[in-house]
Amino acid sequence: MRAGTTAATVLALLALALAGCTGPHRAVSNGDHASSRPPGVPAGPAAPTSDTPASAAAADPLMKIGTAWPWQQGDTGTVSGATTVLSYQQHIAVDGPTPEDAFGPSSRGDIWASLDVKVCSNPQSTAPIPVADTDWTLTYSDGTRIKPSGTGYDNFPKPAFPMGDSTVQPGRCLRGKIVFPVPAAARPVLIDYTPGGMTVPEEWTVPEK
Repeated sequence: MRAGTTAATVLALLALALAGCTGPHRAVSNGDHASSRPPGVPAGPAAPTSDTPASAAAADPLMKIGTAWPWQQGDTGTVSGATTVLSYQQHIAVDGPTPEDAFGPSSRGDIWASLDVKVCSNPQSTAPIPVADTDWTLTYSDGTRIKPSGTGYDNFPKPAFPMGDSTVQPGRCLRGKIVFPVPAAARPVLIDYTPGGMTVPEEWTVPEK
């Protein structure tokens, strides 16, 4: 969903935004992590336009951690905001259950990692935006993609990003940490953000250390 997004796609997303549909929050555990948001409802879709800050239209489509991605719905930008990856940490929550405890032998040797993200809606937005932790994925150099854990423990870092679906009202932000079960011997190379209605993710690079 970059500057090359077609006008047809932008108009389709605007129609979805005007429909005003959002999915209810659903408690998720033990790896059952399917989103209850109706298909195609955007959680912050946009292509940067001439009214978007220049940082959104940078030549390099890969952003660094700490960079905000400004977005808007439709040509008029009646719903707009920014999404930011604030940090990535690996080998966290070591004083509690492991991924193997949560998911069984298939996760043997895995550790926990957390992604600190922030989604904001601008004060002039005319409707709330739906958001979900399942909009986020870690991608590795071999093509492996890892989704959020779908389970939670008391020793996971706080504040936690809500599991399942939630909303952000105009002029407000939602910030929290999303936990992933990851291989101990590797680090992701990309953080992918694909809210509903987007087919091409926005991406942040993960430093080697």
